[in-house]
Amino acid sequence: MVYEFIKSNIARYFYLINHGISLCRLGSKGNNYRLLKLSFLLFLTGISSTLPLILVIPFVRTISNPEELWKSDKVKTFSSYFGIYDANDLFLPSLIIFILVVALNSLLSVYTVNLNNKTKASLGNQLSILAYKKIIYSSYEFYMSTSSSKIIADFLESIRRCVESINLFLDGITGLFTFSSILITLFFINKEITLILIALVSFIYSAIALIKNKIIKKEGTILARNRRQQTQIIQETLGLKKDILLMNNQNIFLEKFSDISTQAEFSEKKIDTALQSPKYIVEGSFIIILGIIAYFLKVNFNIDPLPQLSSIALGLQKLLPASFLIYSSYVGLKYRYKISDNIIKLINNTPQDIRNINNANLEPVDFKQLVLKNISFCYPGSTNKVFKNTSLIIRKGDTLGIIGETGSGKSTLINLIMGFIKPQEGEVRINGTDILNSVNEAKLIKWRKSIAHVPQEPFLMNATIIENIAYGEKIEEIDFEKAIECCRAASIYKFINNSSKKMYTLVGERGINLSGGQAQRIAIARALYKNAQILILDEATSALDIKTENKIVKNLKNYHRKITIISISHRLSTISSYDRLIRISEGTIYKIEKSK
Repeated sequence: MVYEFIKSNIARYFYLINHGISLCRLGSKGNNYRLLKLSFLLFLTGISSTLPLILVIPFVRTISNPEELWKSDKVKTFSSYFGIYDANDLFLPSLIIFILVVALNSLLSVYTVNLNNKTKASLGNQLSILAYKKIIYSSYEFYMSTSSSKIIADFLESIRRCVESINLFLDGITGLFTFSSILITLFFINKEITLILIALVSFIYSAIALIKNKIIKKEGTILARNRRQQTQIIQETLGLKKDILLMNNQNIFLEKFSDISTQAEFSEKKIDTALQSPKYIVEGSFIIILGIIAYFLKVNFNIDPLPQLSSIALGLQKLLPASFLIYSSYVGLKYRYKISDNIIKLINNTPQDIRNINNANLEPVDFKQLVLKNISFCYPGSTNKVFKNTSLIIRKGDTLGIIGETGSGKSTLINLIMGFIKPQEGEVRINGTDILNSVNEAKLIKWRKSIAHVPQEPFLMNATIIENIAYGEKIEEIDFEKAIECCRAASIYKFINNSSKKMYTLVGERGINLSGGQAQRIAIARALYKNAQILILDEATSALDIKTENKIVKNLKNYHRKITIISISHRLSTISSYDRLIRISEGTIYKIEKSK
């Protein structure tokens, strides 16, 4: 049983080492020079920390009994080179050498700590950027199949735990180098005492690990789950704010959050207790052992314990923090493993939308014709085909109205057109090129840059109206005349002009200071400001009255004569003036004949 426990823990420890190395590799972006330099300095610092231990015995002997040291012919010969011919003259040189060695060790330690912290910051920063990069370049399928609470929790909580894991891993290496160097030095000073100390450290930490291992694993799992649930319930609370106020059921959400928060916080503190308690047990045990050794040396062997115990005590001063650093690194890495491993999985497994990021600088395509040819599509995990061998042609300048029941596939068709999702069969051709073929990635980017999309519930930043319209542009580079023209076309300029701060009016988070119709019209103005060749309206005027809606549709057709408009609507009256009308039903597109 003991053998199996030791074997399994060694396997787990090396698995955690591999995990720490993986995090460092991801954070170093393949540039391992700083890590190698740091590793060398950590090793050098570990070696240099032994020098005071080596010198402390002769230094103490020089202070307490210089005549005994002077009996050595080697000491006399060496001292004569420096003009020292009396035992009492050894005091000052010994002190100077001891001070210089300690000072040199301290300076090297300070430099190494500084480099260590800079390395930690660099690795954590690069890891955060890499994870965010994977999220922002992720495919639309990943966005649809992964809850936003999981993405946010993985990014915020897991990144924090990843940075902590990197810190712990590097601290563990520091502790390992220091612990090994001091232990070897103590072994040469007194191997019997050192073996006792090794046995004591091994027994105490093994016993604690045996007792606390299940606690750490259990509480670490609970902590990871509850942190994610905290993020989720906060999102739900904000999303259901109106319903909560109407139902006056805040206490239900409060109780739910309180239960989750209580479990999370107490789990973390249980892990902290498991992490911190061994330090005091080991310190007390070492002091007791030293006292017992001093007693036996003096009483049983009549040996002055001061010189050797001085060296060992100094060694323990460094050995105790180093041993605790190794243990705390092990415990910290273990309980953070599941959370921090989410970032490695996110970075390695998140499907990316495009492979060549440099394609982002391409110009929009000169659109002439869109052809959906024999498209068949079903969502992952489903056997129901949203489209079955469906075809559609849209030409430059067309205005196409789309209607259909909820769930018929209207938004899916739009996502196929924009190249966000790929059909299982068929092609999406732009000017004769299949943009969903991986070799045509650059053309897919150019095609998307030609599109402006306005959803039913547009996302508005917590910024001014003008910043929301000219999204992505610096305030000093915004074309205000063009923005006003777009606002007129979207029938929102009158409202803006009557506002106290006009274009500089704050819309609030997600446009909370605006009505649904006002938010939709600002989103339409933003789409027009983009100068897109294709304008896609996905229920983009659903919050407007019929009169305003018809006015905007007319304005859009007149704003840019060559613009291609694809509009989804539940009301046929909204799109009745469009050139072509289609209805989607049971995976098939049907043409609607317009009455003359």
